[in-house]
Amino acid sequence: MGKKRVFELAKELGYTNNRDFIDKLQKLGFEAKSHSSTVDEDDVRRALEREDEQRKANTVEHQVSRNVIRRRRKDDGETTTTPVAPTQTEFGKL
Repeated sequence: MGKKRVFELAKELGYTNNRDFIDKLQKLGFEAKSHSSTVDEDDVRRALEREDEQRKANTVEHQVSRNVIRRRRKDDGETTTTPVAPTQTEFGKL
């Protein structure tokens, strides 16, 4: 489709803030510095679709009732807790 300005794509995709869209583009590897930068529309759409597919793959859906669907992210199981060593205060010296 060709090149488009960042603010035009943001408007088409429903972003209300251009800065949020620019940050997302930069995370995806595009060189967009301002709302007037140009990017290839097809490349951006493919990258956004790929990211959306990855996000959907990391969610679990449970149908609670007929009208309620609960979506949660899958747990990676990599959460670790580090024990905190107790510190001695003036009250502990008494």
